[in-house]
Amino acid sequence: MLLKLENIAKMWSKKIVLKDISFAVEEGEFISLLGPSGSGKTTLLRLIVGLDYPDEGKIFLKEKLISSPVYLFPPQKRKIGMVFQDLCLWPHMNVEEQILFALTCPKHARKEKLNYFLNNFELQEHRKKFPFQLSGGEKQRLALARTLATEPEILLLDEPLANLDLDLKIGIQKLILKLQRETKITVVYVTHDQIEALMLAERIILLNQGKIEQIDTPYNLSNSPQTEFVRKFIRFDFSLIEELKGKLLRGDN
Repeated sequence: MLLKLENIAKMWSKKIVLKDISFAVEEGEFISLLGPSGSGKTTLLRLIVGLDYPDEGKIFLKEKLISSPVYLFPPQKRKIGMVFQDLCLWPHMNVEEQILFALTCPKHARKEKLNYFLNNFELQEHRKKFPFQLSGGEKQRLALARTLATEPEILLLDEPLANLDLDLKIGIQKLILKLQRETKITVVYVTHDQIEALMLAERIILLNQGKIEQIDTPYNLSNSPQTEFVRKFIRFDFSLIEELKGKLLRGDN
């Protein structure tokens, strides 16, 4: 067990955002937090990465307490990387400088590591460009590369493809699946897109109004809904999802 949340609750302006949230994530697992807007997905990520305290409950990383209502282990020491929806790229640094700044490896290995990220994220020809000179897909790849350069144990992605058109979205989906399979990094992926969650994740945590409706595999969510909300929310046949994922992995158009 890499990450564990126990009975998490959070309120904003006296409104309950999360209530009695409990789940665990295994090392190397790809989890999706799925649900409609306002269901508490991003708030959960903020609690996991350490940007906020929970009002109730505890969060553990490798069985070590990292968050409670009275304790917050520093976010920069958690080995958890997060790609925000707005990417948060530094406007005064070019592509190369952003990755170099994030690298944690010894000085003698920095050039090799830099080239690894530039090549694997198709940024080599853009290495001297600044964020305003990059396309949406290039910015997204840079944000992923910069976050992974910090060598996190968990990668948190908050609606990473929400602002991309379909072709760019498919390209980044391929990249995320490829890097997760190659590196075995643990991924917690927030989305409101059912197809995206069903296609990418090994398990899905389906949220509704701050509570967990069901935690299950994509197949079971599609075929064995446990609540009326799940039955109405998941509208896709799993055989279609398997076909789409197969095309994505093969690189089909």
